[in-house]
Amino acid sequence: MSMPRRYAYITMIDLSIDNGPGINERELAEELIGRYSDRVTCFMPRPSNPENHHNEQIRYVLNHKKNPLLYPLFLLSMVRRVMREHKKKPFDALVSRPGVMPVHLLLLRRLLGIPVIIKKAGGKAMMTGRNNLKLRLARPFNLYLYKRLFGNAAGGDTESAAYLPWIGKTYSVDAGKFRVIKNGANTEYFKPVPAGENPVYSRIPGLSRFDLVLGYAGALARNRHNELLLKALALLEEHKNVGVMLVGDGEQKEELKKLAVELGVESSLILTGRVPYSEVVAYINAFDVGVDLTYVEMPANGETYFGSYSQKIPQYLSCGLPVLAWDIPDNHFIVEKRIGHLAALNAGDRAARSAETDRSNRGADTISGTQSSEQFQIESLAETIEELRQIDPGEFEQMKKTAREYTIRELSAGKIADKRVELWDSLTESH
Repeated sequence: MSMPRRYAYITMIDLSIDNGPGINERELAEELIGRYSDRVTCFMPRPSNPENHHNEQIRYVLNHKKNPLLYPLFLLSMVRRVMREHKKKPFDALVSRPGVMPVHLLLLRRLLGIPVIIKKAGGKAMMTGRNNLKLRLARPFNLYLYKRLFGNAAGGDTESAAYLPWIGKTYSVDAGKFRVIKNGANTEYFKPVPAGENPVYSRIPGLSRFDLVLGYAGALARNRHNELLLKALALLEEHKNVGVMLVGDGEQKEELKKLAVELGVESSLILTGRVPYSEVVAYINAFDVGVDLTYVEMPANGETYFGSYSQKIPQYLSCGLPVLAWDIPDNHFIVEKRIGHLAALNAGDRAARSAETDRSNRGADTISGTQSSEQFQIESLAETIEELRQIDPGEFEQMKKTAREYTIRELSAGKIADKRVELWDSLTESH
């Protein structure tokens, strides 16, 4: 009987920072330590906010603090620490979520002679460098390193099916080496909170005046498309009965506030500003429906693939909330499991969705060639919001119950960790 495989899990992300990557890596690390402490050793930057997160079982190295001058020292610190632990008890593979210039992974692979497995394979933002001069300048070097890293990797996972053809094209690798593993959620943290025990209702008086509260929690960035939600709200005949709560801060906050006034929906908009991570669950539980309008276009092989892989969706579902998102492949499970509704992103999606549900094709034949894709999306969102408003209360409660149960069963942080280790074992065995 063969001995269980051992892995060095490496990340350059600071787990003590309460943003998307920090929380995602934090939840995985805690599950790996709790479930596989004898098989997985985690190597991570020393926490800049230890009051947020610190675990003595993690092998900490120098924190780069996103400072280019500290980055070479971080790489050296990481390489030395991994090699020291490898000498004590050898690893069978290196597993990592690559970041900027992953020189350390290529160096460790050569020095230790063991395979590399990629976690959350992607890098589109890094390769495009949109709105980031540093990334644009570093793109040629990053692309060279990623091609070397991905080309020599045993395989890995990615969070969206749309990433697979893009990875194959961009890094000149066999995309078949990668498997889709969706984002999950910490179901022990993201859980239902009864209205009577939720302090948000006293902090924001008047929430009960709305028949439906649509909510989003996260950075108010343009790629979240929350402006489309406000424009769709303005199309509803009874928009004053629908509330939109945006929990968070960011570059788009003032724009959204101004837009709401221009559209005449300011009485329906609730902007909370930045909320401590410890209070986010309470605010999410004040929503009736969780909204995530994130999507990314992945051009490859003459086609454009649409991805939606935000971890907000499993977090909403874990709190027992139905979800409103775009009708693209990553999200089809939402309709299949009856835990939310999807708005068509383009005319073809609407036609397909109408045919599947045997409804009248209200839009696919009437979208003119001059209508913008944004206007189509706004109308599609408005229709979908109206559908949500018409759901019978009993059916709505069943959707909430099913959402929570499905997340615990399929998308819990523990379940996602199990899927990853199973994949690592398979890749290491066949490499």
